[in-house]
Amino acid sequence: IEEDASLIVHHYTMNSSFDIQVLLSGENASIDYFYSILNEQDHTLSFDIVDEASNTSSRIVNHGVAIGDGTLLFDINPSVLKDSELCCCNQENSIINLGEGEVTICPNLLIDHYNVSSSHSAYIGTFSEELLFYLMSRGLSREVSFALLLQHFLVKDVEKLSEVFPQFLEKLKDL
Repeated sequence: IEEDASLIVHHYTMNSSFDIQVLLSGENASIDYFYSILNEQDHTLSFDIVDEASNTSSRIVNHGVAIGDGTLLFDINPSVLKDSELCCCNQENSIINLGEGEVTICPNLLIDHYNVSSSHSAYIGTFSEELLFYLMSRGLSREVSFALLLQHFLVKDVEKLSEVFPQFLEKLKDL
C-alpha cells in the first residue's frame, strides 16, 4: 500500500487456509482488515504485515468459529522496521470453539522501533453466560440468543454479506 493510500477489506470464508501478505510501503498508508472464518476442518490463517514507512496504520481483526474436530490456527505477524516510526499496529484475534478441535492464536508483534503504538489480543472460548442471560432476559430463547451472538461475532454487516456470500449465512443458520 503506497503513500496516503487506505485499504479496507472484509474477508469471509469457510474451511479455507490463507497466507496474506501486506506491505505498507508509503507514509500514511493504512489497512483495516476484517477476517471471519467458519471452520470445520484443518486450516491456517497466516497474516504478515510489514510497516516499512513512517506514520502507517494497520488494524487486523480476525474472528473464527471452530466446529467439529478440525484445527484452526491464526498466525499473525505484523512487523515495524527499524526506520519506521509513529506507526500504529493493532490486532484483535478471537476464536469461538464449538467443537472438539484444537484452536491456536499466535498474536505476534515484531517491533524494531521504540516510537510505535501497538497492541494485540487473543481470546479462545465461547460466549459468556452474562451475554446470553442478558439477551434471554429480553425474551429471547437461549438458542436465538446464541445465534444472534454468533452471527454478530462473524458478520457485522449481514445485509452486505448476504449479497456476496449467502452460503456463509446458511451455514450459520444450521449451528
